[in-house]
Amino acid sequence: MQGLGAAVLALATLTVLTTTFPEGAQRTRALAAWTAVGMAGGTAGNLLSGVLTEYLSWRSILFINVPIGAADSCCALAKAARQVACHVTGSTAPRPSAPVAGPSSDPSAAPGHDTPRNHVDYGGIRSGLRRG
Repeated sequence: MQGLGAAVLALATLTVLTTTFPEGAQRTRALAAWTAVGMAGGTAGNLLSGVLTEYLSWRSILFINVPIGAADSCCALAKAARQVACHVTGSTAPRPSAPVAGPSSDPSAAPGHDTPRNHVDYGGIRSGLRRG
């Protein structure tokens, strides 16, 4: 099930990158960063699962998503609290300079799609990766 989710998410993030960045140096740089992060994640996952299996048990690799999911949930709750506070006080939260794919420029607005990978991709776009 995780493999299917990863495959769908990889296509979604690739679509966001190719629609957000114009052809040329910016898109090449964004795709290179996306590829590097994916390769680093795959390598780290293989190494970490080997360490967990060696020193704990093979069952420990099934629970590695629990702390990651808990941390992501905390981030999502903090973000929701900030958005509610901004709405109540009438202030505006900083927005990206160009909309990301879809009707909303906030990837966490899609229900069920608030994942650590989305935060990494969205963070890269907001941090100025696309400024060339």
